[in-house]
Amino acid sequence: MPLVPDLRAWPLAEAQLQLKTLGLIGRPIKVTAAVRYANRQPQTVLSMTPPPGQQAKTAIVKLFYLDAKTLAASQRQAEVLAKKPTATPTHPDLAQKLPAQRHRPQLSEPVKPRELFKS
Repeated sequence: MPLVPDLRAWPLAEAQLQLKTLGLIGRPIKVTAAVRYANRQPQTVLSMTPPPGQQAKTAIVKLFYLDAKTLAASQRQAEVLAKKPTATPTHPDLAQKLPAQRHRPQLSEPVKPRELFKS
């Protein structure tokens, strides 16, 4: 089997034709809406399995893509997320009550694991 070319950001139809010339089959798989896809182009390859540069174990290469409906839903999710208030407390009393950064306690001398379990 040949090495899988990098077809990310290619139009879906062109990616399938490129794979066909290599003797591979491009199987399109539509992704579900997510904020990370809000700025992507529809009908383009977002990711693929196996990843680019690896040798294909089978003749099928999965091409994950985004259609227009999924793009619109992703953009709506991004808009809703942008309108949500931040989780950082702005009131001074609340900011003081937040726990300090967690850290490991400093030991005066190193502890050996066997000493921890002595009976």
